[in-house]
Amino acid sequence: MFVLLAIALAGCVGILIRVLGKSPEIVVVSGLIGLLMLGLLVTGFVLAILGLLEFSNRAGAFSQGRAQAIWALALASIAGLIVGASAVTSVLRQQGFTSAARKNSPGKTRTFDDLNFQFRAPERPWVSIDAAKLNKASQLTFMRQFPEAYFFIIAEKIGTSVNWSSEQLAEVSKAQMQAAAASARVTSEGPSMVNGLRGVLVETEATVAMHPLHYVRWCCATNGYAYQLIGYSRSEDQQRIAPELRQMFSRFELVDPNRVVSSGGFATNHVSPRYGYSVNVTNSAWHDFSSLEQTMPLAECGASQGDSCFVVVPAWLGGEKLQPQALASGLLGTMNVAYPNENLINRKPLTDGNVAGEQFDFEREIEGRVYRYRFKILQGDGVGYLVAAWTLRRAADAEATLTDALARVRFTARPAAQAFANGEFTARENKTQGFVLNGAGLFHFNSGDHEHALPLFRAAARANREESLYVINTLQAWRHLDRPKEALDFLNEQPSNIATVPAVRAHQAYFQANSSLTDQALTNYARLFAEGYRNDSHFGEYVNLLNLQRQYDVALTAVEKYLKTEDSVAVRLQEAEIHRLKRDFPKAISLLKAQREKAPFNGQIANALAETCLQAGQYSEGLEVSKELVKNNADSAYAYYLKGRSELGLNWYRESKASFESADKLAPANKDIASYLDHVSGLLGEGNNTSLKEPIEVVALPAALTIGGGGIQFVPGAVRPAKRAGLCE
Repeated sequence: MFVLLAIALAGCVGILIRVLGKSPEIVVVSGLIGLLMLGLLVTGFVLAILGLLEFSNRAGAFSQGRAQAIWALALASIAGLIVGASAVTSVLRQQGFTSAARKNSPGKTRTFDDLNFQFRAPERPWVSIDAAKLNKASQLTFMRQFPEAYFFIIAEKIGTSVNWSSEQLAEVSKAQMQAAAASARVTSEGPSMVNGLRGVLVETEATVAMHPLHYVRWCCATNGYAYQLIGYSRSEDQQRIAPELRQMFSRFELVDPNRVVSSGGFATNHVSPRYGYSVNVTNSAWHDFSSLEQTMPLAECGASQGDSCFVVVPAWLGGEKLQPQALASGLLGTMNVAYPNENLINRKPLTDGNVAGEQFDFEREIEGRVYRYRFKILQGDGVGYLVAAWTLRRAADAEATLTDALARVRFTARPAAQAFANGEFTARENKTQGFVLNGAGLFHFNSGDHEHALPLFRAAARANREESLYVINTLQAWRHLDRPKEALDFLNEQPSNIATVPAVRAHQAYFQANSSLTDQALTNYARLFAEGYRNDSHFGEYVNLLNLQRQYDVALTAVEKYLKTEDSVAVRLQEAEIHRLKRDFPKAISLLKAQREKAPFNGQIANALAETCLQAGQYSEGLEVSKELVKNNADSAYAYYLKGRSELGLNWYRESKASFESADKLAPANKDIASYLDHVSGLLGEGNNTSLKEPIEVVALPAALTIGGGGIQFVPGAVRPAKRAGLCE
């Protein structure tokens, strides 16, 4: 009973504090009740022990009470632990609060000169605490207890390029409140003066983490600085705390009311004698693009207005004359914009002094925000230029900003051709040249124009000799052009840091094989894959080369080692192919069937299985597989070709001919299909009559030869020529 009474008292204390708050009087009363509760717990605990001792000494004398005593001990222990933990927590919290109070120096003025404000520390019960624990953006934070309340200051430099008002700052602050709280309602808003500074005072009722809170927020934007003084408490304490918060506001003042934030503007215009252009930014709203190195590392210069930026990206083109589309592809790649692109609109041809090109508008969404762009892509005197401007402003305001940005870039002189001829480039310039030339080469390469892509890839590799990708792209172009000797000569010119790249070595082995340097190619391949290089395509070329040399056992060993690291369908097909070439058809078919079970819809596996079955003489099985191929891909000439060969092997000549005819329709230029069709037609004694089976479309007679068409005329009542000739109508 004592334990239950103690627990009930604890509940009453909790309700009392919640209803009446943590005033000093309530704390005293709750402390006395706590002592009484502790006494009841101790009493219950002692009586429970005595009862158990009595119960054990006089066994059989009592019929009940033992269970109640045990329950009393358990509840008292649990309650004691809870009380102890609460006491320790309270002590630690009080120590922390006392420590914070010791750090606080009432009346001392804290100055933040870089943000142009100072604050006079308040008296107790307000104490200073670590600002980051409450709000990471705050410079100063204070708290108090009984009742609990908090106050902090957020100060920022917003610059003078955008003329922010205190009202706009208040709107942003309210939006942040709406986003952070489960619910928020503005109860009052109006102008308010603090030590001669005009601001906006906003009071808000908000629910945060299920707690109803009252916020008082004063916002002020002046001379490029933004200040937010924010205080809050529980809603039930607002009548008592609100006056104290306004007193806290009065402790805030500026260090220098006339100081204007440094805008980071340009003291002089940017002039590039190397590339023959200038950027007029002195005494403008444009200021330093502080994140240019991170945002646009290939740009030579740039400027910003916070929500709007522009950059200039010049690139020496290595003596190459680029087609406009290729140049656009290379330069727009620096902005991660693909070309061609249907979103590039409002194309306009441009000429500016010695340079000419075109202008585009562009728009895209990044992380939920709409960016609007304008690009100038120009070329002249061996240099390509991208002038790019972008803004987050709405469409109605974006036009003026983009026009102003691009108009500030002028092409006033010819580039320093002699410096380019001598190869005097910085690391950034080399990277820019390589990137742009490679992007231009990709435009031609992806269009199938490998001849035009090749010199651009080579120029990119010369410009940036640290990037193996440009060398690999060059080698890919030579592959398509089937000029292995030139590719090997090019590889011999590369520095060791490029020549030792595994992908480059794989291409080198391929070109050696195609230049009849078979032993060198096999040695290169073997060493490369022994070192752990993985690429299914290059490995397939290695295995095919071994097969051509009839080194089947070496090929199987290489496949076995390659597959130990990771399984691969392509390499499993190579393994089956080796067994087929060795004429070990059962092993090849077994491997292919196992792969088909894993990937039943893989056409390559099915084709290989059907082909192997045909070579093994298993025509019925080959027919089943080819029928499935036809079913899954009725437009495949090869599927009908396999089906026809299977039927031919079974001596089903008419079915075979029908299959070859279907294949011939889909691939009329295929000589193998035509040969099989002639063969099976000969077996049937019909010859190739496929073309005779094709229906001939009816062709209308010319109007001049039709009755009533203005050609042959008939006199009413006269006998028609057809009847005179004995013909039927």
